[in-house]
Amino acid sequence: MSGDDSHVNQKTEAYAVLRFDEFGLAHEVDITDLIRVVAVVPTLAEAESEVIRLSDVNEGKQARYFWQYAPYFPNGRGVGSDL
Repeated sequence: MSGDDSHVNQKTEAYAVLRFDEFGLAHEVDITDLIRVVAVVPTLAEAESEVIRLSDVNEGKQARYFWQYAPYFPNGRGVGSDL
């Protein structure tokens, strides 16, 4: 890397809201095909709210919503920057 790399690896909090499609468990599919990122939000409160909202809206559709902490690196991590 060259120059001022102090901004690289700076992270901010983010929360991924995910959907798990339970209907797929009845079929022979890779578990990774059953999980989708629905949204990424900046606060835990927003993530919790979105999980509740989506769970209510999609009740009975064999989809489970949950959140997961996901650090966000807006300036990248510097990986491959020497290329």
